[in-house]
This record gives sequence, structure tokens and C-alpha cells, in this order.
Amino acid sequence: PLQPVRGQASWALDVGLEQAVAFGGYAIPSREGVLFGATHDRDDDGEDLRPGDHARNLALLAKGLPDLAATLAGRPLDGRARRRAATPDRMPMAGAAPGTAGMFVLGGLGSRGFCTAPLLAEHVVALIVGEASPLPIDLAAAVDPARPGLWRKSAADPKAPERGTGPRERS
Repeated sequence: PLQPVRGQASWALDVGLEQAVAFGGYAIPSREGVLFGATHDRDDDGEDLRPGDHARNLALLAKGLPDLAATLAGRPLDGRARRRAATPDRMPMAGAAPGTAGMFVLGGLGSRGFCTAPLLAEHVVALIVGEASPLPIDLAAAVDPARPGLWRKSAADPKAPERGTGPRERS
């Protein structure tokens, strides 16, 4: 059920920022300047840098850090664009792989992987060794790879499980 999601982050040199900030986007200080962004475009697997996406990142930055965005307006920006793996409902998969015995999965982290991977890894390890998960029951269910609606039947894979009608399903 993984889909490609293109994300472009932008950065500017010789600009200071004291600490990392998250506001729907993010801005992170680096040795040379500041990294900020990022775009999130489903079904786009391009890795080319796009000026329009730099503009989108600046507009997002203006919502969270308007003074920094004003400082960067008109300055040259660099960046990087890459693909992320995401699920249709934007929730990661962490747990026992459906239809298998003893196989576990941690994936579909999308654009929040750096934030969620450590805790989700602890959850998966707890499941593997039979210990209590650090996740509350409702969150464990929300990231369960067997949750309703995650796996869809398609002409390409008629043996895939039926699409469910879970609360997180989106059309």
C-alpha cells in the first residue's frame, strides 16, 4: 500500500537561526545556514529542484517564521528533492505484517520519519519480544499494518485483502 511522495526541502546559506522550529513546516539551523520546508506531493517521483517548490517552502516558512521568510525573500536558495514512502491514509505501518507468521514491518513513514521512527521502532521490537508496547492501545491500532482500509484490492493484485471501512479510510 505504499505510494511515492515527493518532498523538496530548501536551504539558504549565511542565515542564522538559534533552534529548530516546527509549525506545520520546519526550519532547522545548520553550520552554513538554515534548512526549511518541505513540500509533500503524492504520486510525483521527480527528484528535480523546482523554483515553484522553493516558493511554496518560503510561503510555508512565512506562516511560522515571518521575519526569517522576509530575510530570505529574494536570496538564492538551494535544496534537495527526494521520494518518501507513504500510506494512503498517511499513517505509518508498524507491527506484524498481515498474512505472515513472524514477519514485522516498519514503513510508510512519509515526511515525519525522523520524528516517528524511534518510537515506532520501540513498538515493533516490543511486539517481537512479547513485551509491552510504549504506544497506547489506540495508537498501536492506528499504525497496525493490518488496519482496515490500508490494503486495497486492485486489478493488478486480485489476491490483495478487501478494502476495509475503518475510521481512517479516505477516498
